[in-house]
Amino acid sequence: MIAITMFTHQTTNGEIVWEEGDLTVENVSSDDYLKKSDLDYLFEAVENLPTDNLKKEEWYQFTFKRVWEDDGSGAKNDLWFDLVETLIVTQT
Repeated sequence: MIAITMFTHQTTNGEIVWEEGDLTVENVSSDDYLKKSDLDYLFEAVENLPTDNLKKEEWYQFTFKRVWEDDGSGAKNDLWFDLVETLIVTQT
């Protein structure tokens, strides 16, 4: 599993948005790995999360599990990341 932190920015119309520069990797479990292209996929995974229950201008930690595809060839391909847990890191 991979844990990252992101900051919630609020637009003028009240929507929560993310900025790519805010993505920080906090932890990579010993049974996983992280390659540079994973950062884009992790950012995309965060962008697709519902934000209705998130507070503005807060740091959140998101823990993701890598999803594997088994095509029957014996080789497993990583496809995307599923959210495991969301924790608020700061509270203003």
